[in-house]
Amino acid sequence: MIFNAGDAILISDLNSQDKDPIKSIHFSNSNPVCHAFDQDAKDGHDLLIGLFSGDVYSVSLRQQLQDVGKKIVGAHHYNKDGILNNRQDFMISSLVMFQL
Repeated sequence: MIFNAGDAILISDLNSQDKDPIKSIHFSNSNPVCHAFDQDAKDGHDLLIGLFSGDVYSVSLRQQLQDVGKKIVGAHHYNKDGILNNRQDFMISSLVMFQL
């Protein structure tokens, strides 16, 4: 299960009795407000994360789980600092397109 809370994306095992997530990815520049997962992604980047600032990250969930740190690794970063568009509807439309 993937969910966002505060400045982090949290990943938990739905079948686990443990209360703590198995992985947390923290963002220092803005809070994540939405995410999308596509298990059929062809390039391995199966998780898209949208931040309040308008930034969008495309990452490999498997790579995030293998890394022990709390920072995002191996990400493609789009609309950095909202340079193209800092509106949230831009970010959400990017996530919707990812799902199609």
